Amino acid sequence: GRLLRKKGELQEAERWLKRAIELNPASWRSYAQLAKLRIKQGDSERARQHYEEAMACFQEAPPWILNQQLAWLLATSPDDSVRDGQRAVRLAQSAVDAQGSQPLCWDTLAAAQAEVGQFKDAEESASKAATLPASSVSKTHALAEIQKRIELYRRGQKFRTSLADAMIDVPTAGESAR
Repeated sequence: GRLLRKKGELQEAERWLKRAIELNPASWRSYAQLAKLRIKQGDSERARQHYEEAMACFQEAPPWILNQQLAWLLATSPDDSVRDGQRAVRLAQSAVDAQGSQPLCWDTLAAAQAEVGQFKDAEESASKAATLPASSVSKTHALAEIQKRIELYRRGQKFRTSLADAMIDVPTAGESAR
């Protein structure tokens, strides 16, 4: 399902992801992949629902990457009804606490802080993201993009994704998942 989604074969990807969930309803990774598929389809509300289903697979703390992905959606979605800045800050802070060496965690925290109007904190968090070395998990999190967001925060502006660009596509299948 993940590979088909990445190839743009969304209907086929959806079929396989739903089948994976049918076979293993506790597979948070399948729900997260289905959320990414919904983002690619432009449906941030259903993406949020799938991330919530992924979170429900855990009795204890979910993996940092899931916190980060849901926080990014809650902080940057173009859909007003999906955004929840306060929750995004909590989730992003949890991701930073678990994986503070990941630029994408700090960048997500910055976007969440900006969403709640904490622009100075957002600028500091994004600047931290810009100083960390890129890793395999955050390779899609380009320095130039972080720098653009820093400028937004300096001007007191929030960051919004277009749904086509909303996804930070990092692995959920076990590579650095916890």
